[in-house]
Amino acid sequence: MIVSPRFPQGPYTVEIPVDPQLLTAGDHNGSTFYQHQRFCAALRGEGPIAVTLDDGWKAVAMGMAAQLSANQGTAISNPLDACESAQWG
Repeated sequence: MIVSPRFPQGPYTVEIPVDPQLLTAGDHNGSTFYQHQRFCAALRGEGPIAVTLDDGWKAVAMGMAAQLSANQGTAISNPLDACESAQWG
């Protein structure tokens, strides 16, 4: 990583070690790979379901509220309410 502080001025490089397994796992520092592993294990009955349908809905609502906020130029106080009442299209 390159760090460029205001004082003292001058960029410098900092080495950040990364687990080799993560480097080979792919995008998102391996999180997608590991999510797929856990999902497959849950399908086989070998582990819990880590993310519920409700979790997924809240994640989508957050993204939709961010888009709505950007379009309207206003803050969204409750993403779930805003997404249920918004007109999309």
